[in-house]
Amino acid sequence: MSIRRWHLWHLEFYKQSKKIEMITSSGNRFDGYDAVQKGYVDDFKRIRFCDSKADKISTQVIGNVALASFEHQFKMEFKEDNSKWRVHIRTTSVLKRSNGKWKLIREHSSSIRGIERMMRLDD
Repeated sequence: MSIRRWHLWHLEFYKQSKKIEMITSSGNRFDGYDAVQKGYVDDFKRIRFCDSKADKISTQVIGNVALASFEHQFKMEFKEDNSKWRVHIRTTSVLKRSNGKWKLIREHSSSIRGIERMMRLDD
């Protein structure tokens, strides 16, 4: 599956609600499912993503709520100038179980002290 299709498929994990929230490591805030979806679509108009991986994964389940955190590393290329970048961030997600399915209701990504959030790669 291509990275683009993966990210659009990833939307399936979000609760389709006006009450969800996502904050990206660049500081953008998206309130509601429609805004999150628009954020992904807009990103794919400007950026090509590749080599996505998650590690240092931690999870905790408390009843019908789950917390998941991980370090996310990926590469991206800005279509406008073809500049290539490596991104290394930490993401924390809150999921809620409803009707037997886990759905994201909050997601927050941020930089990690001592690690450059974005590093330009040689072309």
